[in-house]
Amino acid sequence: MTTFHFFSSSLQSLQQNKLRCLLSLQGVTFAVAAVITMLAVAQGAKIETMKQLDQLGGKTLIIRHSVLTESQKISARKKLSAGLTLADAYSIQKRIPGVLHVAPVREVRAGLAASGKDDVFDILAVTPAFQYVKNLTLRKGRFICDEDMARHNLVCVLGSDVATSLGKGLGRILYLENRPYIIVGVLERRQLANAQHPALALRDFNKAIFIAHGSAPFAGQTDADEGELTEIFVKFRPDADVSVYTGAIDQTLLYNHGGFRDFQVIAPEELIRQAQKTQRMFNIVLGCIAVVSLLSGGIGIMNIMIASVTERTREIGIRRAVGATRKHIILQFVTESVTLSFIGGMIGALLGIGGALLIPPLTGWNTVVTLWSVVLALTVSICVGIFFGFYPAYRAAMSDPIKALRYE
Repeated sequence: MTTFHFFSSSLQSLQQNKLRCLLSLQGVTFAVAAVITMLAVAQGAKIETMKQLDQLGGKTLIIRHSVLTESQKISARKKLSAGLTLADAYSIQKRIPGVLHVAPVREVRAGLAASGKDDVFDILAVTPAFQYVKNLTLRKGRFICDEDMARHNLVCVLGSDVATSLGKGLGRILYLENRPYIIVGVLERRQLANAQHPALALRDFNKAIFIAHGSAPFAGQTDADEGELTEIFVKFRPDADVSVYTGAIDQTLLYNHGGFRDFQVIAPEELIRQAQKTQRMFNIVLGCIAVVSLLSGGIGIMNIMIASVTERTREIGIRRAVGATRKHIILQFVTESVTLSFIGGMIGALLGIGGALLIPPLTGWNTVVTLWSVVLALTVSICVGIFFGFYPAYRAAMSDPIKALRYE
């Protein structure tokens, strides 16, 4: 009953000065909203990072051909560099320790004839290792295998969107540059993660067709018209430190290309780490704003509580005269302070959740509001109420009952 009495008394007291109470809540409200929004953005970024790392294939290194100017092409020919080749992939597999899979890729432009219409899809000439490097999951059938590579089998695997668009299933024929390819597999649909860095923009495998590398000559060429390969993906063992081997791979490729750099070596983990560092700086800025808002809100609460103590000096004297102890007086005013800050925290929580829901459509960032972040923010608001409300409560409890009764 004592706790209920303190709480009901607090609400009655706060209702007498509604406008003043609302104004004093602003700091706590905006601080809690900032904390929840910050944690939602951080949690969303963490989930996107893990999703992107999974789609990139974990500990993976990406080697891409560089688009050359005419003068650079002349320099490349002088250095006897033919761009990225299968020989580069074999050199990496042979010379670099810690390598688990090497997956060379050639992006091909070729006409697709299906259902009486001509379409252009992403057509990727790959090896069996590509499935393991990119963590591809099959809905039906199988992926490109070693036998397809050895015998140059005219087989293909479709992305989920391609299979749906063409209405093709296992065993059906797909004509690429008028060559009949048998569909041997269809991939599970996968949701793309937002790229943490422009260099890590993920290819949409839902709209891709995979064939065995070297399975047939094409009239089409690679996008950049450069070299035998478009990309090489290198996957390392789980215990390997990718940064240790990045320089070795770079030197190996430079040696193969006669010292001419017509390629890019991209370490996804390092780029994601840089993006995370930028995200942390953003979170620190939001955190600082939240701390300043909390201090401002706490000072506002302390001010209103001191004013309340002054206005209710005679009430304090009467309570002391009828038997209330100093502990009761402290609990009374601390309860008022906590109630005030908790109301501000609840309003801030609603604003923070609303802000977190508005961020994705406005900025494209993924946000995730977790229960623990809301609980944390509300707990902080209660702690602010206790901390900044204790001094006014202590001041009220220490007042002389006789002087308080005589106060006008």
